[in-house]
Amino acid sequence: MENIRVLIASHSPLHRRSLQRMIGQQGHQIIHADDSVEAMTYLDAQNVDLCFLQDDLPDQSGLELCQAYSGTAGLDRVPIVIFFRQPSIESEALEKGASDFLRMPCQTREALALVENWGHMVHAPASVVEPNGTITVYQVEACVD
Repeated sequence: MENIRVLIASHSPLHRRSLQRMIGQQGHQIIHADDSVEAMTYLDAQNVDLCFLQDDLPDQSGLELCQAYSGTAGLDRVPIVIFFRQPSIESEALEKGASDFLRMPCQTREALALVENWGHMVHAPASVVEPNGTITVYQVEACVD
């Protein structure tokens, strides 16, 4: 997989450093946002390929930001992984538009598996021209068990 641009939206220096260390070791470009306004700026401009979003930002809940973004972004939205310490918000995060979630603290392999999974989807072709000239269009959706 080629390197991708990963936004880490968190006001916690510990979480930012931890995720940056885990994800950055694979050569992915890390971009930081300290609050929801800065995160939304990156998401709206689609300057990133994947976003790790903390559930409790200082100016807005990460879940509220996720819901607002998923309501405006359409099909070309950046996948958002909500990360949190509270184990009870997984289903709420997915309902509000998160693509996936990550419980903190986490292991490096868990964070890298999410980057690998969503990174492949970011760089997957949206359509393929078959040898007979037929165009096949793919729509990738997250599957949640």
